[in-house]
Amino acid sequence: MKFLFQAKKASEIEEMLRQIYPSVTERAITQENCYFLVKLAHEYQMAAIVTRCEDFMTNKVKVKAKESILADLVFAQTYKLKKLKLASVTQAHCLSLEELKTYEMLDQIQPDNLQEIMEGIIKRLQRELNGARTQLQERQKKIDNMSSYMRYCLSHVEKIAKDLVGHASSKQSYSYIGCTDTASYLAALQKDTSAHYCTCKGIRITICRGLSEVSSDLSSIKQLLEEFLHS
Repeated sequence: MKFLFQAKKASEIEEMLRQIYPSVTERAITQENCYFLVKLAHEYQMAAIVTRCEDFMTNKVKVKAKESILADLVFAQTYKLKKLKLASVTQAHCLSLEELKTYEMLDQIQPDNLQEIMEGIIKRLQRELNGARTQLQERQKKIDNMSSYMRYCLSHVEKIAKDLVGHASSKQSYSYIGCTDTASYLAALQKDTSAHYCTCKGIRITICRGLSEVSSDLSSIKQLLEEFLHS
C-alpha cells in the first residue's frame, strides 16, 4: 500500500511539473487531475495552476450531478477558491431542501454559504409557486371562456331545435304544444318521421323529409356539450 501511495504521489507531482514546463501544446486541465493539482499548487504556492484549475471547475459546475455541487463547495472553501465557491453556491439553489439536509458533509459547509443556499432554494421555490399559480389562473380563464362558449352553443342548439319543430309543425298531424326547453323540442322533433310538402324554398313546392334524424344529431351535440361543462 505504501508503494502504491508513493507511486500515485509521484505521478501527481509529475503531472504538476508538466503543467509548469512549456511544451508544444499546453497541458490540459481535466476532471481527473484538477483536484490534486489544486492541492499541490496550493501547497507550493503556484497561483497560475490554481487559477487554471479553478476556471475549469467553475465552468463544469453547471453540468455536474447534484451531489457533486456541494462537494465542490466544500473543496472551494478549503482552498479559498472564490469563483468556484460562488458558482457552487449559486448552482446549489437548484437542490431541494431534503437533498441539502441529507448531504453527508453538511456540517462542513460554512454558515454564511449554507444560509445563502437556503435563501436561494426558498426564493426558487417561491418563483416556481408563483409560476404555477399564474399557469393555473391562465388555465382557469381558458376553461371559463370555453364554458361560456359551450353555453352559447347549447342555447343555439335549443334555438335550432325550436325552429325545426316550428317548421315541422306545418303538418296537420303535428304539434309541439307544451315544448318548453331543448329536451322537449328534441323529443317532439324525434316524432317527425314522415315527409310533407313544403314551400319553404319559395314558390317552388318540394317534399321535406322527416326530421327525426336531425333530432338525434342535435341530441348528440347537446350531450357532448353538457358532458364538457360538467367534466
